[in-house]
Amino acid sequence: MQRWGVGAVILGGIAIWQLGGRLSDDAVGMALGIVLGVLASIPASLLILAGSQRQIAQQEAHSLRSAPETSAVYPPPVVVLAGQPQLPSAGFHPQQPSVEEYWSTPRLGARRFKIVGEQEQWIE
Repeated sequence: MQRWGVGAVILGGIAIWQLGGRLSDDAVGMALGIVLGVLASIPASLLILAGSQRQIAQQEAHSLRSAPETSAVYPPPVVVLAGQPQLPSAGFHPQQPSVEEYWSTPRLGARRFKIVGEQEQWIE
């Protein structure tokens, strides 16, 4: 079995030597760069795969440890009671101005906005 492996390596080396003799230097350089780039990416891929497997295992262990604790504890219920709105029955209260008075009286600190390019004019 070892003889077949050594023979395959020698035969592959002769084929690559012949192919390299027929191709230009740029083509050989590019092929060599591609092969070495693929070989360099293998260890990086294995490191990323090992790190992700470790992280998944830690998350599963954490979820298994914390699962019994969270299943027994429930958050307290929140109850919001909204009161009935108080509508005046026969008129307005003395301290509350009517709608007309509210909009007709000028308020202090009222903001005025001017749009860029707007011409200031009054429409009557």
